[in-house]
Amino acid sequence: MLLLEPIQALAEISLLPCSWKVITKFSPKTDKDIPVITLPGMMGADGSMATVRRFLTGLGYKCYGWGQGRNLGLHEDLEEELEAHVESIVHQTGQKVALIGHSLGGLYAREVAKRRPDLVFNVITLGSPFNQPEEAAISSIRMLYEILNGELTEKEHDMIRELKIAPNCPTHCIYSKQDRIVHYTSCLQDDPPDHVENIEVLGSHAGMGHNPWILYLIASRLVHA
Repeated sequence: MLLLEPIQALAEISLLPCSWKVITKFSPKTDKDIPVITLPGMMGADGSMATVRRFLTGLGYKCYGWGQGRNLGLHEDLEEELEAHVESIVHQTGQKVALIGHSLGGLYAREVAKRRPDLVFNVITLGSPFNQPEEAAISSIRMLYEILNGELTEKEHDMIRELKIAPNCPTHCIYSKQDRIVHYTSCLQDDPPDHVENIEVLGSHAGMGHNPWILYLIASRLVHA
């Protein structure tokens, strides 16, 4: 099943040029220069979310990368640096930001929104295993994490236990039952309150930042936040 993941992701990426004009035409636009920050998944850097930023920029949003290099795992120091990055953009633009995180990046998005609700007005996660994340990753991904980072510290275990608590701002949890990297149930908010939404899509895990339907969903949720 894991071997099918890159094949499906490549299929989604190859379909995007054909659908780009259509989703751009029918996606809601904004004229408010709303700031949006994208956060990459495990082993990803800002380039992995470039398609999302390009799409939203075309709709009138002011987009930024997360500016933290390659995402190698959950670390409190990195979370604090990201928080400072978000704060600088809020001061620069005079507006709260929306955070869009793929996989591990979505965990950071949720935590920053919980720590600093004064900075964030919307959170969108793409296949992010915030619900029981330690059990969510398949063995090869867990092995890669431990090679790069070693065993989790007690403080990092505490961080993980807090992940399932939802931010207080509008939060949209996008997941796919075809995801072969994390189990889809780990990407769902249990008993979601009114401001939290679970959204099912068709697609791979790796291709979520290039999936035309997901791009449309992101635009539709941002404009109504």
